[in-house]
Amino acid sequence: MKSRLSSMVALLLIAVTGSLVAQDLDIAGRVYVQSTNEPLAGANIRIKGTYVGTTSDAGGGFRLQVREAGDATVIVSYLGYKTVESYVTRTSGALSIGMEEDVLKTSEVVVTGLASSVKRENLANAVATVSAKELVGAPAQTLDQALAGKFAGISISQNTGAPGGGIYIDLRGVSTIEGSTQPLFVIDGVIISNSEIQSGIDLVTKAAGAGSRRPQGQPASRIADINPYDIENIEVLKGASAAAIYGAKATNGVVIITTKRGGTGEARVEINQLVGMNNLLRKIGTRKFTRQTAIDTYGAAYGPIFDQNGGRFIDYEEEMYGETGMIYETTVSTRGGTESTHYFVSGVSRTEDGIIQNTGYSRYGGRLNLNHRITDRANVSLFTNFLRTESNRAITGNDNTNTTLGFSLAFTPSFLNILPKNGVYPDHTLNPSNPFHTRDVLKNTEQVNRSIAAVQLTWNLLRTNEQLLDFSAQAGVDYFTLENKVLSPPELQFERNSSLPGASVVQQTSNTNSNLYLNLVHNYTSGPSATFRTSAGLQFEALDRNSVLNEARGLIVTQTNVDQAASVNALQEVTIQRDWGFFVQEEVNLSDQYFLTAGVRGDRSSTVGDTKSMLFFPKGSASVRLSKF
Repeated sequence: MKSRLSSMVALLLIAVTGSLVAQDLDIAGRVYVQSTNEPLAGANIRIKGTYVGTTSDAGGGFRLQVREAGDATVIVSYLGYKTVESYVTRTSGALSIGMEEDVLKTSEVVVTGLASSVKRENLANAVATVSAKELVGAPAQTLDQALAGKFAGISISQNTGAPGGGIYIDLRGVSTIEGSTQPLFVIDGVIISNSEIQSGIDLVTKAAGAGSRRPQGQPASRIADINPYDIENIEVLKGASAAAIYGAKATNGVVIITTKRGGTGEARVEINQLVGMNNLLRKIGTRKFTRQTAIDTYGAAYGPIFDQNGGRFIDYEEEMYGETGMIYETTVSTRGGTESTHYFVSGVSRTEDGIIQNTGYSRYGGRLNLNHRITDRANVSLFTNFLRTESNRAITGNDNTNTTLGFSLAFTPSFLNILPKNGVYPDHTLNPSNPFHTRDVLKNTEQVNRSIAAVQLTWNLLRTNEQLLDFSAQAGVDYFTLENKVLSPPELQFERNSSLPGASVVQQTSNTNSNLYLNLVHNYTSGPSATFRTSAGLQFEALDRNSVLNEARGLIVTQTNVDQAASVNALQEVTIQRDWGFFVQEEVNLSDQYFLTAGVRGDRSSTVGDTKSMLFFPKGSASVRLSKF
């Protein structure tokens, strides 16, 4: 009897064990790069919701087992590629998982010069990348503000909170005493102007002489005109070797901006609506006076003034900076196209009020990008952008006359009432100006109209199994007109005390940057272990700028024209610059293990004393991928 019972128990255990084994789920498959069908080794494979996992082998293969499961979701991930999820059951065959490359990962393609690019994993230079998603993740007034904190090595400072104004960018530190410290900006192959053109407010505040390279009025950088939502990605060449291909202009680094393109398929429309507000984040704080402390600080005459105001505490920070500035921004874009023609069209409208009354910023613009494939070997692209910006920044920078809003408030005790009453502004007894009168009457406006356009032709001249020869030609122009108007009426307190009360300053600038690039790129493969890329090109660049500033003093009451004044001064600055250059660069890839780059650029410029002399900028870099050993 015991023998029969033991046999039954053994058979039951065998059946249960066989049932459990039958419930295990075996999963096998192969991971490959979707674009090349090459196996992807080292990919991470795991079962969703568990810690069961493995990695792919040298051939991209993998196998794992999930116990007591009839189905599962397999998650495959690899640095630089988009994560893939696949649902499997007992009836599923071997998996074939293609991995699509993702931006901002190790395998993204990075621009390394005027006509070459390389995967980031093979890169030997210091190049940072910012994607469109990262760029507009948080609201920012302008593109230069949006770059803050996006990559190491960049310093962005803003010395005024006025909407749309006062941004300085330092990329590789200060490398010059008198020249600009800002990097070179390139948009779709066009070198654009990032000039800081002063409004003339310094003539009122006496903060800096006309023509100063660091004007205290904090003018806006022209990169602020660009709509961040139009940008696909930004590449920043920080290393000297990476930037040397652009010559002397790249002393402070290079920022390469690529705008969005169209694609094959039906039109896709994207609408973004942003609503926000500006508020004073933190106050400095204001001293609260008693009658005695007022007398001790300012003299016996201020005892009656303290009594006249009833000892009231006036929070002047709140009165001046307590506005809630609303922000409204609408962007609309559409992209699509056929197999031969792609398009991208966008428009933007943005208005922003400051935390000070009568200050604000607005931007309106439109973009059209077209790409047309003429033949299998020829392609033409067109990039156009039209912009208009307007701003009113009041008078908020540094000064030497105590007329700016912040300086005036620093000399205003909390018991002294200088607020307007029935449209009448009392004189400030402790300062040359009443900041509230200045805020409401003085004007400091800027208006910019800008057009950026480029056309590019690429033509494949030679294509064999071992060689590829491409020719590209690109021409571009960046043209803008800028008008600044500063009006300081004669009824202002500090103007009444002037020998020529009332000032009107009008500054007008027209600026044209143009360039033509001709490039050849030759790729040669010597067996499976070595590739060579040779690139060479010619560059022709021109800058034409004409800036005229008229200052009128002793204005006739109610008049604003510069000719309605007792004294008129005129300043003009004309810049004509012509640059010529060439470059040759060789890039070598040995078995995806060793990477060598060497090149030289030659520059000739009209800004150099000897316009016929050529200045040379050599470059070289090398790297080793230890992971390949």
